[in-house]
Amino acid sequence: MKILLIFFLIFLVTITSADSEDGYCGYDHNHYSTIKEAHLNKTKILTCGPCGACSNLHDIHIYWQTKNNLTKVSRSCAFKSLFNENWGKNCMKSEVGFTDECNECWMENIKCDRENCKWICLWSLLINEPYVDDKGKLNKCLQCDEDLCGPKFKECAGANRRRSCIASDIFRDQDTICKDCES
Repeated sequence: MKILLIFFLIFLVTITSADSEDGYCGYDHNHYSTIKEAHLNKTKILTCGPCGACSNLHDIHIYWQTKNNLTKVSRSCAFKSLFNENWGKNCMKSEVGFTDECNECWMENIKCDRENCKWICLWSLLINEPYVDDKGKLNKCLQCDEDLCGPKFKECAGANRRRSCIASDIFRDQDTICKDCES
């Protein structure tokens, strides 16, 4: 009986330790604390973390389609927004194709970058700095975005590429990419 209890406790620890700290967004667009809770509600895991404006099949499909070039395209659109915000918005809409709600989150992120990271990012663009150095450290522009704009973006968007189980054109430690998405 004790052995059975020990195995059961190990099983429970394994289940809970695999869950995302921020919970999950289900296909039904509800937030769940655990994978088991989502399954009990007869839904699958769409992304790690809370749901948001980009937590839908259309926008996640766009993330998959653009996983190798979204950073480059969005940087180009952000550059256009320096001159006219609508140019950047239209660029994101035509070049990427997010839903309007998700596109707004991206535009808010671009605005945050413009306000907080503009000079660092212009320099990075000018010298054609790689996204990540040899040691896996983000360049100063991406780190500025991650630190100063990332939290609000994730709150608005819900889904980003890492939360959607997608390795992107920005090489990241594999431990930072969700592995719990279910199709």
